[in-house]
Amino acid sequence: MKKHAFAMIAVAVVACVVAAIAVALQILPMHFFVLPPAQAQASLANISSTCSMLKECALKPGDILIRRHNTSRTKLFEIFIHSYFTHSAFYYGDGAIIEAGGTETDRRDDIRALSFSQSDWATDPLETWVVFRPTTASSSSIERLRAYMKGVADDPEYVFGFRTSKRSKRASCSDIIFDGLIASNIVPDMDRPDVMTPDYLFNYLIFHPGDFAVAVHGSAEGVGGE
Repeated sequence: MKKHAFAMIAVAVVACVVAAIAVALQILPMHFFVLPPAQAQASLANISSTCSMLKECALKPGDILIRRHNTSRTKLFEIFIHSYFTHSAFYYGDGAIIEAGGTETDRRDDIRALSFSQSDWATDPLETWVVFRPTTASSSSIERLRAYMKGVADDPEYVFGFRTSKRSKRASCSDIIFDGLIASNIVPDMDRPDVMTPDYLFNYLIFHPGDFAVAVHGSAEGVGGE
């Protein structure tokens, strides 16, 4: 019995090591953007917020959620990339978000729509979180963005991963959001890093204040900006 248990543990450890090596071999040749923690914190230092917890905030369709919060899903991402922000999601509206989470039992659920109130965005104590809101996009552009994101979530061919080309249906959480912003003509198409990190998404949005505003943000230490 003990030998069997030991064998099972050994197999699990080997599987984890193989997965880590596979991720490393995929990531190392790629170009990705990482934001220094001090720069991220300074970007938000003088922006006030109106709610102390994300679940208490009045979100609007089209909002872009970015956070720093380490989970089992983001562990390999943290080890190999060292991104300050660890995840992003899109607020679809009607109490739902769309996110690329990965590590689902069924790969077709890697990118999905789910209830915001039942997600770890609302239930976990997030270290840092930011909500960006498009400010110049027309209502029709926001509707195109929502339709694009819903289409991605409903497409079983889309899975979480690091893409090898712009047309790949293997995408990260920030890939699908940035693709949606481009597809709905809210931002122009452009060259961008091979690996689209939440850091890059945050950096782009914070440096385009004419098109995006920080609607709310906060941290485990208290409300940001106060």
